[in-house]
Amino acid sequence: MIVEAANIPTSPSADSYLYENGVLIVPDLIANAGGVIGSFVEYKGGTEKDAFDIIAYKVSRNVKSVLAKSIMEEQAKEGKTPRTVAMI
Repeated sequence: MIVEAANIPTSPSADSYLYENGVLIVPDLIANAGGVIGSFVEYKGGTEKDAFDIIAYKVSRNVKSVLAKSIMEEQAKEGKTPRTVAMI
C-alpha cells in the first residue's frame, strides 16, 4: 500500500499499473484532506481537539470507503483504481 502524502500524485499510468499488480494507493486527495478539514473546524470556532477528532474520523472513514469500493464493489469489477473511486 502506498499513501500519497505529497502534492504530486502517482501518474495515471503508474496508478493503473500498481493497481493491476495488487498495490493499493490511498490518493493524495484523501490522505491530505486533514488540512482542509482542520481549517474548516478552525473557521467554525472549534478547538484543536475538535479538529483532530473530526480529521481522524473523516480521513479514516473515507480511506476505508474508497479502498472497499475499489476492491469489493462494482467499481472493482470495472477496474477502477482507488483514485478513480475517490474522484467519483
